[in-house]
Amino acid sequence: MWTPKAKARGRVPRFIPGATIAAMCAVALMLVHSVFVTTEGGQLLDQQIMRTANAAPDFWHEAGFALLGAVNATVIAAAIGAIVLIGLIRRRPRSIVVALAVIAGANLTTQAVKVLLDRPYLGWGAQNTLPSGHVTVITSLAVGLAMVLTPGSRSAAAALMCGAAAAAGSAVMICQWHRPSDVIAAVLVVVGWAAMLWPACAARRDRYRGEGGRPSDRHHRPGLGQGTGTAGPRPGPAGYPAYPGGPEFRPGPVPPTGWGERAGRPGLGDRTGGALQRR
Repeated sequence: MWTPKAKARGRVPRFIPGATIAAMCAVALMLVHSVFVTTEGGQLLDQQIMRTANAAPDFWHEAGFALLGAVNATVIAAAIGAIVLIGLIRRRPRSIVVALAVIAGANLTTQAVKVLLDRPYLGWGAQNTLPSGHVTVITSLAVGLAMVLTPGSRSAAAALMCGAAAAAGSAVMICQWHRPSDVIAAVLVVVGWAAMLWPACAARRDRYRGEGGRPSDRHHRPGLGQGTGTAGPRPGPAGYPAYPGGPEFRPGPVPPTGWGERAGRPGLGDRTGGALQRR
């Protein structure tokens, strides 16, 4: 039987993997900054990769500028409104709160990292652009949308997140708005926030895992002789209740004729059905 103490014991391990992934993302972010921002070789490699991406065909440039130009306050507000609307339709207020927290936390972290981290001038630009704000916005909105979708669409949600990150990252490099390290850092920021907060979406759904559903579901389960409907047992041969699937689906041996009357109490099916109807 589920108890509040059991819930408290199970919640701690649930958040440990997410916190571990978030810590790993933070360490990876600092490593990317140390290698590609604070060293001359890293800055040179970063710049060469961006120039290679800039050599893409013209239609890639047009698509990249169109995608980046669509990231404005109106589109962001519309995307957030869609996330809230889907969460309200699915009656998942917890998922809405977590999705908005991931979006806000990731974007605020990106802007804070740009201010806190310095980029020394080594011949390849002095202004720090790590992490990419556009990649953070697009990827965090995709993650927020995935959090309010149905569990059956998780595969599509994962493809959406990966596609959004890849499209945004490619666009900022092709248009020479950001370097590869900026893209990697932005994805790490979003992944860290999502890993840390995503378990909160499943906390309520996992509350009664292993209990056969919520208590209200357990109280309304059909019993022996009652089937899946609300009607009571039907009379069967020899005066005993018939089961919905027929006599061959009766559990256990069939009692002899008159057993219920001789014992002075109702049959098995009547007793079980009556107890469920009185709840």
